[in-house]
Amino acid sequence: MGHRMSKDGTQSSSSNLKKAKGSKSPSSSQASTPDGLDSDKQSGKKNKMPFLRFQSSKAKKRYQDQMFEAENNPEPNIDISHCELDEIPDEVYATCNYLQKEALLMNDNWLSTMNRAERLSDFRTLRVLDLHNNEIKHLPDNLNQMENLQILNLENNRLSKMPSSIESLPHLQTLNIKSNRFSVFPEDICRLRC
Repeated sequence: MGHRMSKDGTQSSSSNLKKAKGSKSPSSSQASTPDGLDSDKQSGKKNKMPFLRFQSSKAKKRYQDQMFEAENNPEPNIDISHCELDEIPDEVYATCNYLQKEALLMNDNWLSTMNRAERLSDFRTLRVLDLHNNEIKHLPDNLNQMENLQILNLENNRLSKMPSSIESLPHLQTLNIKSNRFSVFPEDICRLRC
């Protein structure tokens, strides 16, 4: 019976090798490396797994406190930044509409889109919309429903294009799109009225 020396210095017999040949071996993409890491991880490849995040109790309490404040305070702004929101709650649309709020600060959340595009008309009284430091990949085509918007801050998101409706915001004075993923400068911005 023949013995072979493996790389780690242990001996293996040919009968053990035959047993090993009969068993299924891991595919090359799943094979482990000597240091215990998967070869995919070592080569830099990442498996696409859904990333679930849950709003912390601290962020949830902040959101509830800020909405209570917005509903019971005559100030024209709603500050729900740092609330770990992954979408704009219906309550925010309704509050902006009913109380005619002028500023909505939603920076530093987890937003990937402005959900509920059909409700953008509820934001018609907004003059300031701050969405910086989110994960927004695209904007709805009906941005022009926010007809009084003067300041739109989209800095540090994941935008690669702008909707053509951006040029139809008659009062827009400040548009911040720094640190996004534009491969070319958005032409629609050039058609904005000054």
